[in-house]
Amino acid sequence: MSRNLQKKVLWVDDDPSTLQLGRIILEQAGYNFLAAQDGEEGLSLAAEERPDLILLDYAMSGMSGKEVFEALVGEEIPNSLRGTPVVMLTGRSGNDHERRELLNLGLAAYLVKPFGPRELLNVIDNVLLAKEVHEQNRLLERELRDTFTSIVRSLISLLSVKDPYTGEHSGMVLQLAERLARKCGLKEEEVFDVKIAALLHDIGKIGVPETILRKPARLTPEEKAEMDKHVIYGHRALAGIPKLSRVRELVYHHHERWDGLGYPERLIGEQTPLGARIVAVVDAYDAMTSDRPYRRGMESEVALRRLNDASGTQFDPQVVECFAQCLAEGLPNSDRNTDLRGIVNSFC
Repeated sequence: MSRNLQKKVLWVDDDPSTLQLGRIILEQAGYNFLAAQDGEEGLSLAAEERPDLILLDYAMSGMSGKEVFEALVGEEIPNSLRGTPVVMLTGRSGNDHERRELLNLGLAAYLVKPFGPRELLNVIDNVLLAKEVHEQNRLLERELRDTFTSIVRSLISLLSVKDPYTGEHSGMVLQLAERLARKCGLKEEEVFDVKIAALLHDIGKIGVPETILRKPARLTPEEKAEMDKHVIYGHRALAGIPKLSRVRELVYHHHERWDGLGYPERLIGEQTPLGARIVAVVDAYDAMTSDRPYRRGMESEVALRRLNDASGTQFDPQVVECFAQCLAEGLPNSDRNTDLRGIVNSFC
């Protein structure tokens, strides 16, 4: 009984005798009982007292129970009331379609009249328990998201310290990759993976010597071979992070080629995950259009022409075509000096 002492239950019903009986049952069970005799009073009292649960009679004079519930899930309801579980008290005869509609809107449960004290308390206990479990899951998800965001932010910070250009490049590739992924028709979960992969695609460069990363000239074949290992280093760096298991594969394969002459596995065509093929195109585009120590960046039209020239050999032709459509619609508003921590926080 003691666990119910702080729980407020608001009962909205236009029958005073029902409210009187309800008060006796709930207070004996240890609940803090609140009563309202019509819908408007119920909404006002709910906003003032912020109950843990609302019992709502369907067939009230004036404002019906359905109208009260619709108000409780409407846009004008205070944030403090959002998510408050509502149990509808109704007769045995009812509109099944309407009941399903209200359940889809978030109604917690129906309780069919007549019902006894034990049945009433069981429903209340179960609904409040479900609410507690939901809140615990929500807090756990927030903690996991915050931890994940911290991990990604730390990885990017390490990379930016070692090679500022690569950090800026990763932020640009992320913005381009998101737009391209949506243009290619990926689902929202897949778009998220592509965004993370775009942000972390060069994370393995942490393991590449700075003399190679910052060399103000073209790399020798030996240096190029060492640079190519960054996909392996990145694959290792993301190991042990379950949430990044799919992202890890995209990072590993973003330098494969459509014709099978890429690295590290020489995959051919659609053997390479679509997300990695998307990152490959935007990675190449941003590399071509950005300034390097040994050359100026190309104009967007020139870079797109080179992508088209490599379509069907280095790049997936459909991905290149979708990227051309993205460019025709205009580039995203971007700034190479954008704080990557802000970018991470915006989507993690």
